[in-house]
Amino acid sequence: MGKPLLTDEILEKVKKKQYSDQSSQFGHYRPNQDISMDDALFDPYLEEDYQGYEEGQTIRIPVKPTVVKSRRIETIKREAFRSKVNKILFWVIILLIMFIIAVLFI
Repeated sequence: MGKPLLTDEILEKVKKKQYSDQSSQFGHYRPNQDISMDDALFDPYLEEDYQGYEEGQTIRIPVKPTVVKSRRIETIKREAFRSKVNKILFWVIILLIMFIIAVLFI
């Protein structure tokens, strides 16, 4: 797994205005652009009570169960195929019994 983008150390450096790693700029960065570290920009992101990542504090995103759906479709197709094979085998056995009876008694 790669290095996390925002670590506690980076957040502390931003709070203290010590972080100026311009080599890793991304987005709409222009080399001649003046980069300002305005506190108002970071206030929504920097909270004093931030304790880092805790297990179980993630947001659950509802996802449709597409895998289960495809398995259900495969199961239905398999059952339909087995049903057809069973019908064919039933009639073949009935015809075979009738043929044996006809040969023995005629």
